[in-house]
Amino acid sequence: MATNAIARAIAAGHSLASVAEVVDIHGHGGPWYDFYVPSSDCESMLRMMDRLGVSAVVLAPHLSVGPAVTEGNDLAIEWSRRYPRRIFGYAVPYPHQPLELIKAELNRALDSGLVAIKIHPSTHNQPVLSDPYRVTWEVARERGTFILSHSWHGDSRCSPAALAEMAQQFPEVPVILGHSGGVPAGFEEAIALAKKQPNLYLDTCGSYVTGAWVRRFVAEVGAERVLYGSDMPFIDPRYSLGKVGLSGLTEEELRQVLGLSAKKLLTSAGACLA
Repeated sequence: MATNAIARAIAAGHSLASVAEVVDIHGHGGPWYDFYVPSSDCESMLRMMDRLGVSAVVLAPHLSVGPAVTEGNDLAIEWSRRYPRRIFGYAVPYPHQPLELIKAELNRALDSGLVAIKIHPSTHNQPVLSDPYRVTWEVARERGTFILSHSWHGDSRCSPAALAEMAQQFPEVPVILGHSGGVPAGFEEAIALAKKQPNLYLDTCGSYVTGAWVRRFVAEVGAERVLYGSDMPFIDPRYSLGKVGLSGLTEEELRQVLGLSAKKLLTSAGACLA
């Protein structure tokens, strides 16, 4: 049974625009190299956001987490300029370049209006505990921003433990464990690490993250370090929002997870959401 205003609105199929501020911390967009993703242009995504009452998304286009980092960063810059305060972009490094080029591209993208950094050690086939990603953390520290990383249990390139080790070396940099470790064993790993390390955050993004796991994340790590993410357009955001809103969290917890946690990170990174 829907027990608060946010849950009732979702259960009734209503927009959350007048009920709660929703910020999606984990989005993508545009073409994907491996298969067709429908409704992946930014206008289609914005229409869906309007339908659901999502005020803003922070995204890394598929190009940048796939084979064309510079082009993907340019697309994120273009979209964020076209739709300010609705679309915010992640700068993505390509970890198979000389270190000075990695740093230069990240700074170029951040100087051009992107607000944070996204890494995908799996698709880019580079362990997070490596010099190219150490440079990435150095840029994040210098720029006062945060990092979102794909994380997956059993993948040594981006396991929660590997990311926690890097995050421990840079305690000033907030690190979001995208997908919170990916699968139930990864959720357990991510929860245990986040409880020990205050600059680690979990997100709700992923097919294996159910409402029960969202409740567990909040109960053990705290709502202020759990962030709503959809993975749209890979995953339908109606499902992603529904599982959080109907997870059984209190209204105060939902407000934190759905928007306030993300707003705090974005504001600290210098983003303008007003």
